[in-house]
Amino acid sequence: EQAKEWLSEAVARMEPYAGLLLNAFVLEHGTSGERYGVGYQEEAALAVYDEIISAYPEQPQAHYNLGVIHARGSRWTDAVAAFDRALAIDSTYAAAQAALDEVERITKAQNQQILRIKRP
Repeated sequence: EQAKEWLSEAVARMEPYAGLLLNAFVLEHGTSGERYGVGYQEEAALAVYDEIISAYPEQPQAHYNLGVIHARGSRWTDAVAAFDRALAIDSTYAAAQAALDEVERITKAQNQQILRIKRP
C-alpha cells in the first residue's frame, strides 16, 4: 500500500507523458517486479498505452511497448502495426526494428511449420 502511495506522489510531480509511462511500467511489472511476471496486468497496460497513444501519438516508445505486449500474446498483426507506427515516427528506433524483424522471423517459421503439416 505504501508503494502505491509513493507511486501516486511521484506521478503527480511528473510530466503527464512520463507519469503515464510509469503507470504502464508498473502494470507490466506487477507484484513480482519482473516484467510480465506475477501480477502482470495485460489489459490494464494495454489501456494505458492506448491512452498514451491517444494523447501523445508522436511518441514512438508507447507504440513500441504496445507492440511488445501484442507480440507476447501472439497477436502478430497488431504487433507489426504497432512496430510500424513506431518506425514511421522514428525510423532510427533500433528496438522497434529488431522487434519487427523478430516477429517476421517467428511468423515465417510458423507459416513454414503449417505448410509442412498440411502436406500429404
